[in-house]
Amino acid sequence: MDLRRSALSGLLVGEDSMPDGNVIDVKQYPDFDKKIGNVWVRSIGYKSRFFPVCETDEDGDTETIHNDTSIPALILEGDTSVKKNGKGVIALHQHARDYKLGKSEVAGLKKGKSGDMMKYGLELANKGYHVICFDFKPFEDRLVTDEKSDDYNAERILKQETTVDGIEPMGIHVLDTMRAVDVMGDYCGIEDVGVIGHSLGGTVALYSMASDDRIKAGVSNCGVATFDSVRNDYKIHNWAWSVHGIKKDFGEFHKLLELISPRALMIASGKGDNIFPIEGAENVVKWGSKYYTECPENLKFEAFNGGHTFPEDVRNGAYKFFDDML
Repeated sequence: MDLRRSALSGLLVGEDSMPDGNVIDVKQYPDFDKKIGNVWVRSIGYKSRFFPVCETDEDGDTETIHNDTSIPALILEGDTSVKKNGKGVIALHQHARDYKLGKSEVAGLKKGKSGDMMKYGLELANKGYHVICFDFKPFEDRLVTDEKSDDYNAERILKQETTVDGIEPMGIHVLDTMRAVDVMGDYCGIEDVGVIGHSLGGTVALYSMASDDRIKAGVSNCGVATFDSVRNDYKIHNWAWSVHGIKKDFGEFHKLLELISPRALMIASGKGDNIFPIEGAENVVKWGSKYYTECPENLKFEAFNGGHTFPEDVRNGAYKFFDDML
């Protein structure tokens, strides 16, 4: 298991273990706090975990150092009468090529192309869970562009910069998710942590669970398929999807479940999803189920009628999954 996780870490960040975090220095920004119904949405910021960067000195020689960056985030906390003490969920946002939206969409502060379907962070807080939402690079408050580029180029630049340093955007997303687990525990005092995401967020959820045993339960909606199914159907994915050498040196997508088992995992997929082919999702579950032979109840798969969406009944099923498993 340790060798498999080291192999995955090497592909994601170029090192045989995920870098540890530095001191968590959480900043609070009360001027931006809002209340939506019975849920307080509080604005915070904190330093990321360290990540490797290859620097060039004045003689043209290179060395790898470790750097960090600032992560803007939101903490959602519902009415104390329904609060689930000690239970927290990290809500990861989608991609949708809308770089101006990230954490605010899942927190219910803003609506994107998907309408109300992406406010699962807010809905979980309404059910009593402590929720953290943060921006992936380069979305919302982490979108860095200038007059020479556009929003889409920001993600291409991220891929370009991380690749030459020997790491991957997916590795950055995973480190940032692990940092949210750090914050949930050290700052919020919550140890029972789950993760949920749609699309890009759903993919990151699995990579994060495979990399971090502290995540006790996860839900991935429309974020899972085999690499073969994506390639064979000529699907175009975000820049984090293609981790260099992942299939050759680690295996097909279902191999992530080897590192996640026996922890609780729910995968939901739209039968008409035009990005993550349903047959690819079915094979991930079919082939990955061998890692759950002693605990089949901990792996749940739901194929729903619909496309690349997150319908209300599927979201409610995800929340019940957390109620039962977290």
